[in-house]
Amino acid sequence: MTDARSYLTSQGVEAAIASAVAEVIKARPENALQGIADQLYQNGLPWPKRNSADPRDASWSAGAGGEDTVGTKGGGKRLLLASRPVGNVKDTDFRLSQEPVPEPNDGEAVVQNLYISIDPTQRTWISGLTNYMPAVGIGTVVRAACAGRVVKSRADNLQVGTLVTGYLGGVQDYCCLPSFLLNPLPEGVPLNLSLSLFGLMGLTAWIGVNICERKKGDVLVVSGAAGAVGSIACQLAKHRGMKVFGIAGTKEKIDWLVNDVGIDGAINYKTENVEDAIVRLCPSGVDAYFDNVGGNILEAVMRKMNRFGRIAYSGHIDHYNNDSEFQISTYRLIQVKTLTIMGFLCIDHLSEIKACMDEIGGLFQAGKIKVREDIEDGDISAYPKALNKLFTGSNKGKLMMRIAE
Repeated sequence: MTDARSYLTSQGVEAAIASAVAEVIKARPENALQGIADQLYQNGLPWPKRNSADPRDASWSAGAGGEDTVGTKGGGKRLLLASRPVGNVKDTDFRLSQEPVPEPNDGEAVVQNLYISIDPTQRTWISGLTNYMPAVGIGTVVRAACAGRVVKSRADNLQVGTLVTGYLGGVQDYCCLPSFLLNPLPEGVPLNLSLSLFGLMGLTAWIGVNICERKKGDVLVVSGAAGAVGSIACQLAKHRGMKVFGIAGTKEKIDWLVNDVGIDGAINYKTENVEDAIVRLCPSGVDAYFDNVGGNILEAVMRKMNRFGRIAYSGHIDHYNNDSEFQISTYRLIQVKTLTIMGFLCIDHLSEIKACMDEIGGLFQAGKIKVREDIEDGDISAYPKALNKLFTGSNKGKLMMRIAE
């Protein structure tokens, strides 16, 4: 399969997310952020959980592979992939195109993108490496989640003016998608938050903390702790009673994590020896690790983990600009320390969206989760510069572009 839209549609990803986020629990209609509608389960999901009742066939385990030679239909200014980047992305890796705004077919809507999400995984999508989704094809629009306003519609459930998110919106002024791939924004949720706390960032953090958590008082280390996923993970784990220590790359981020977010301590990996700092902050060892970066930091944490430790493998941003596979020199510690390492993807946990949004929404309403966003104003030509911020560590929180009001 070479079309990313068809791939996600076949897995029911957008339909499940849209059902979960767009509908509030009927018993608590006065509080849109407190819960997600039971309708998510009444309508059913494409799969319940990974067990004997899982209806997915063997083809699911093969992964996506291939190349998306179609991309998302759209118009206005569009950023097309011109070549596979090597290292940090460059302007010459992309090509700007100006095209008419398309007319929707039956069941489709055209959305003016107001916000474009900037995420580390986008670097892997344009690399051509085997991934969980087809690679962005040369000459097609760069894939990205977007939030915006419906400007044309031939879908009964989407009226002009409706605010929506679309995880395949693309780096372009306007996108055209089937209505079931667009997620209407619940009343009371700011549009930008639909790309951070109440989007895949929140779900990713929640899943990873579930993998890491065993009991109150366990010591958790989170890398990329001041980032979009890491900062939410820190706060969820702290709320559940874990001792939380973060790793980040600037004094300002360290101060924010300790003084504003309220975690138990933090390590500046650029000015401290990570392994020595863990010994100082976690003298009894590390019980769990939420890994967003891979590389030397992963190895340093593994050497200080306790027996039966858990590692939630969310990403390895330290290697996204390197097309070669990274190796772990501490691999033998998995056996020696009886460690469990689990990689995860949100698309395998759609049946848990209701529980995730219930917890995150409740904490947000109670003022117990702080959300930090780094919003770049400008048009889509600034995308390469914005994406590189993720790999220099200069972003502060969830990175996104605001390209229109």
